[in-house]
Amino acid sequence: MRHAPRRQPKQKRSIAMAEAILEAAARVLAEDGAAGFTTNRVAERAGASIGSLYQFYRDKDAIAAALLRRERDAIRAAMEAAVAGAEGLEAEGAAHAISDSVIIPAMRDPRMRAALERLKADLGLADETIAFFEGLAQTALPLARRAAPEADEALVFEALCGVRSVIVAASARMPQDEPAVLEEIRAQCRDRGRMVLKTLLRAG
Repeated sequence: MRHAPRRQPKQKRSIAMAEAILEAAARVLAEDGAAGFTTNRVAERAGASIGSLYQFYRDKDAIAAALLRRERDAIRAAMEAAVAGAEGLEAEGAAHAISDSVIIPAMRDPRMRAALERLKADLGLADETIAFFEGLAQTALPLARRAAPEADEALVFEALCGVRSVIVAASARMPQDEPAVLEEIRAQCRDRGRMVLKTLLRAG
């Protein structure tokens, strides 16, 4: 796996340290942007030595990749929960559930997401991204068929990529602004993601 952690923590203390480093990295990205994202800054924010950080992550790219994978784990969990709770959902509710499962975890911290998007191009994880969305399409298919009975995995994959494009577009124009503005951007992203997904599913 590209940019894999140097080691997976197993003891409680090590797990807490690895989580603290990732949380610190998220805060550095949100507050300082991609330009201010360094291993020294992350270690300082985590209250850890640089040596402790390097026990887990080789460099800042490995930390960025870990944040991206953590986000994807949250999206996958949200989609699985949406599918499990789909009983009684009509077509529109099903489409909203699919889109929200991607948008809400990804836009939990819009400023961090924008900085991470700027770093992502240099990580070389395109194949991993495709595989993730293929797996997500397979998970979402039962839910998608409530919105579009003829949907197949290829169509759901395309629809999910459309929702992802909403996140990418929002990240490209993200201001460093007060919480009210960020909340408005988060809501706009959710609404646009829903619209894109419904349009693509119907077009199929």
